[in-house]
Amino acid sequence: LSADLSTVLTRYGWPGNVRQLKNAIYRALTQLEGYELRPQDILLPDYDAATVAVGEDAMEGSLDDITSRFERSVLTQLYRSYPSTRKLAKRLGVSHTAIANKLREYGLSQKKGEE
Repeated sequence: LSADLSTVLTRYGWPGNVRQLKNAIYRALTQLEGYELRPQDILLPDYDAATVAVGEDAMEGSLDDITSRFERSVLTQLYRSYPSTRKLAKRLGVSHTAIANKLREYGLSQKKGEE
């Protein structure tokens, strides 16, 4: 396993638990070209917008509070698939610095050596 894939697998929520992990690895191994599994070799379902809570609790507080909760949720979900700040910044179309600051603000950043 590549280091990037290890990070992706660790951060993924695994709603199907061990069975889903096992199936994802087996599927990737059957189509592997080379000797190392990479993030692009594993197909994991993304969380869609429907998983973000929009109930009454999600609407509590000011617009800033609501926006912050939504932003944190988006960053948490996408950071699983884009584990480096540069990749996540590219995906979201913002600067690396902006992403690093947001991840730090929400307590989502990795240890300095892992970024």
